[in-house]
Amino acid sequence: MQISKRNNNIIISFKYDPYLVEVIRQIGDRKFDNRAKCWIVPMSQLETVLNRLPTLGFVADAEILEEFEKLKAIRDKLEKLRMGDFTETETRLLAETALPLFQFQKEGASFLHAAKNALNGDQPGLGKTIQAIAAIKMRKCKKILYFTYATLKATVEEEFKLRAPELSSIIIKGEKTQRDEKWSQDANVYIANYELLLRDLPEMQKIKWDVIIADEATKISNPKAKTTRAIKKLNATYRFPLSGTPLSNSVQDVWSIIDFCEPGALGSYWQFVDKYCEKDKWGSIKSYKNLDLLRKEIHPYCIRRLKKEVLQQLPPKLYENIYIDLSASERKMYNAIKQELKEELKTLGMTDRGGLQNMITKMLRLKQAVNSLELISDSKESSKLEGLKELLQTICTDGNKVVIFTSFKKMALILMRELAEYNPLLIAGGVSEQERNENKDKFNSNIENKLIISTDAGTHGLNLQKKSKFVVHYDIPWSVSKTEQREDRVHRIGQTGQVVVYKIIAKDTIDEYSLQVLNTKQNTAEQVLGDKDRLRKRKVSRAMLEKLLQ
Repeated sequence: MQISKRNNNIIISFKYDPYLVEVIRQIGDRKFDNRAKCWIVPMSQLETVLNRLPTLGFVADAEILEEFEKLKAIRDKLEKLRMGDFTETETRLLAETALPLFQFQKEGASFLHAAKNALNGDQPGLGKTIQAIAAIKMRKCKKILYFTYATLKATVEEEFKLRAPELSSIIIKGEKTQRDEKWSQDANVYIANYELLLRDLPEMQKIKWDVIIADEATKISNPKAKTTRAIKKLNATYRFPLSGTPLSNSVQDVWSIIDFCEPGALGSYWQFVDKYCEKDKWGSIKSYKNLDLLRKEIHPYCIRRLKKEVLQQLPPKLYENIYIDLSASERKMYNAIKQELKEELKTLGMTDRGGLQNMITKMLRLKQAVNSLELISDSKESSKLEGLKELLQTICTDGNKVVIFTSFKKMALILMRELAEYNPLLIAGGVSEQERNENKDKFNSNIENKLIISTDAGTHGLNLQKKSKFVVHYDIPWSVSKTEQREDRVHRIGQTGQVVVYKIIAKDTIDEYSLQVLNTKQNTAEQVLGDKDRLRKRKVSRAMLEKLLQ
């Protein structure tokens, strides 16, 4: 009775014995080769094979034993990396990434680097993307396929430009002919949404990927979905699924994600269900079993940290920009408004102060256009809103609550309507002081009220630090003080946790100029579309308006 290796598979040979056959059938993802009269088991099951079969009289050859020693060495190394025990090599490679990593992020990046195929399951807000980028830089990867939500592709591109400028990146979008042309380009990072797996799979299969990063990996948590089956057909040396909620719906979710990461590690789907799920008399899953064993089995393939575990390493506030591409119709409307404002600016005299200030008011239409076409037309199209919905899917978990700010009351009402599934509460002009206080109390005490949506009328006298850990700027004020007032509704005395602040930015629009103003803290530029009191005190620069309308 022999255990050997062939083509990165385990070969198990023995004379027919019904008892031994039954034992082999308990090993994950095994297949019987009828021609060779042997069982073929993936190398991911090596530990299980050598823990069970030698006690029954099986003999492992030297090559298999050597593989087992390598496996144990890797497992030992991974455990040390979880604890921040880096070798000189990891320390050097981390330094070479030149990335500003917290200690726990260094541990996560090193874990991914050493494991080769692993799930980063850190809670939302802990920087899974920068850890993945660090790992691919440590691995010197040159062909990277990055999957994410359609509305977040621009965000990923900006992250790579910031964190890995030496790697060229390209967003796959447009009609089929446009996408085919992009797939044929020689780039390092190809950023695609999951839906393209069903449209462009042949193009993806033509490329030998160094690494596939599956961000928001719950998109492949359904093992029966066509998208999940398609991504497992791609050829990659390394696979890094990322998900802050790897068990978003059921225990079966983790099987699908780990099976993408390390095929066969948890056996076949039906073996997994038999091992960890209880069924009712109709065959439906009613409960789960052996969860301690499951935790042990997924441990080598997953690193997960909770915010409370790493809170001391984090600054009081973390910031992340979410970049959104406007649709063709949104871009057309935005450009039409911008062109109209350009023409009007040409007609103004150099000393026409009243005309310039009137222009500022009209330029609010640009902010409204990128927020939602519903603010300026009959259309309800809003790429920003779709991006916000996808963001909320990832952060409104584990009892997390979110405060969303917008400058426009009508936009706040649109958000109330479109995000009704989160039972949002409203703080805006026209909401009485009594109702404001009631909404604050509901938000802090009721599990079902996951959102407060507020205009800048809610930036005074509103304390939300007890429950909220996330702030979203749906649009950005021009004033630094206004931005801080918004965030201080959550990040103030009494807040015992770290706060994550998101800014949703429409690319190549007034949003990016607003962000530039805030980042550079240009006090004079704060006057454009800014505080009315300050506008009366300071002059409005024509040059600012011209730059904004470029």
